[in-house]
This record gives sequence, C-alpha cells and structure tokens, in this order.
Amino acid sequence: METLKMTDRWLQSLRPADTRQEFADSLSPGLRLRVGSRSMAWSVLVRGPEGRKRIALGKYPAMGLKEARQRAADAADEARSTQPKGAPEHDHRVGTVRDLFSFVIGQMRAEKVATADEYENYLIKREDSALNVIGLDDEGNDIPANSVTPDDVTRWLRKFHEAGALTGHPRAYLSAAFSRGLSADYDPTNPNPNIRFNLTANPVTHVGGKMKGKARDRTLSMQELIDFWHGYHGRGVSPQMKLTFRLIISMGGVRISEIVRSQKSWYQERPLGRWIALPKTKQSPARPSFDQDGGSCL
Repeated sequence: METLKMTDRWLQSLRPADTRQEFADSLSPGLRLRVGSRSMAWSVLVRGPEGRKRIALGKYPAMGLKEARQRAADAADEARSTQPKGAPEHDHRVGTVRDLFSFVIGQMRAEKVATADEYENYLIKREDSALNVIGLDDEGNDIPANSVTPDDVTRWLRKFHEAGALTGHPRAYLSAAFSRGLSADYDPTNPNPNIRFNLTANPVTHVGGKMKGKARDRTLSMQELIDFWHGYHGRGVSPQMKLTFRLIISMGGVRISEIVRSQKSWYQERPLGRWIALPKTKQSPARPSFDQDGGSCL
C-alpha cells in the first residue's frame, strides 16, 4: 500500500487495475482508496470499542476527495464518541519530519551507532538536508512525517544528482530513518510515546536512480603500488603518512572511516613482528592478519 497526498488531479489519472491496489491519504488518517478491475471505493479505518475496523464510505468518482475526507473525519469522531466510559484516552500528537529525524538520531546514539553523525548531517544539519528540503512547507512550518511522498524524496535526491554527487548515501540514510519510524509508534523504548508518526509505508522504497559510481578505468600498476607502499621513498611523504598508506593497503576492502575507528586490540606483537588481526564479520567469518611488511597469514 502506498501513502501519498491525494489530489483531484491524481485521482483523475487512476485507471482500473487487474490486481487490487490500495492507497492511503497522508492528510486524512485512516482514509483508503481501493482500486479494482471494475470500481474504485473509499473506506476508512477507525478504532472503536471492539478494536480496529473498516467502514465503507462510497465509490469514486461519485464521491469526490473532499467529501471522502469529510466522511472519514466524521466516522473517526463517531468511533471516538462511542468509547466506553473509563476507557483510557490517548492524546497523541502526529509526529513531524523533524520529530522523526530527532527520534532516529537519538535512538542511534543510544545504540552507539558509529554513523549517527553522518545521518544527522544529511537529515538535519546540512543546508540541503532532508529536513530543510522535504520537512517544511512553503512558509517554513514543520509538516507531518506521514505526508512525505516519493515525489518529495525524488526532489531531494535530485539536488545531489544535479550537483554531481551520488544519491546512494542520502537515499540510504533517509530510507533507514523512515524504516525506524514505521515501528516507532509501537516501540516500548520510544522516549516520546505521545508522538505518533502514523506511517504506513516507507516513501523511499520505490525511489530508484543510480546509486553507485562507475568503476575506475584501471587499477594501480605493480610499480605504482610499490611506490605507494614505500611512501614514494620519502619524497614529500612523512613517516606517519607512509605507515598510513601501508595500513590502508593492508586492510584492503575496509573503509577509511573503519580504519580510523580501528581498535588497539587489533594490533598485536608477534615473534615475527607487528601484526594487524582483523575481527570477524558477518560477511567474512575468517579475517586475515597482516604483518607490517604486507605479508598475510590466513
């Protein structure tokens, strides 16, 4: 099911479908439009004394979007009014995009996720952050997280593409944020239980585009690799940088950020010299060890 901000123009573009499809309106909680092979029908999901139920509202186009939204709001009000006396009342506020990103960053910091700062940079801090581009309306006001559509996501990622940057990382960060938001409403560790995001789908899921860059035209030649390993024989390269070059080569396939965060326990003194013993990972259960001169031992 796709969640989007329904418009009359969008509704007019719909056509009957061979397999049933369902759409949710981001501006009207619970409002659904089912598209079948013969008709399109409005309904609303409400929570009453006996739990959640679906109420049929009418067929489209006999019932337009404005009327369907009004009927959905009336049905929700009626369901709330029939709650038995003494039943617990929930005063939940619909979470904004800012609320969602703040929740996600806070959760990641609590989990000690190493990339939390990178997420915060792309989602909140940058001038062209997701919050500034898709999280505010034309007047600068915060908008509900569940009103973000795939079109909004595409608009944000296009800015990176037009600037000559790849869209893979920002897309991944935004997708992960909404994935966390999908389960946040029913997360007992959520520090703000009075905020509900009411997300029914991840708006990033179906946004495509080129995510990876092209492979380089060539690899380093053996002589270039030797020069790099020996720090260009001291030509304008400090001893510290020479060791850094060797570390990067020795830990081939490991990101620079991971090398920077490498732990002291990885570096071991052995009879034949100093070694780097890489920890096990899910992808590589047996990691090699490297000596300071580049030899490896599996």
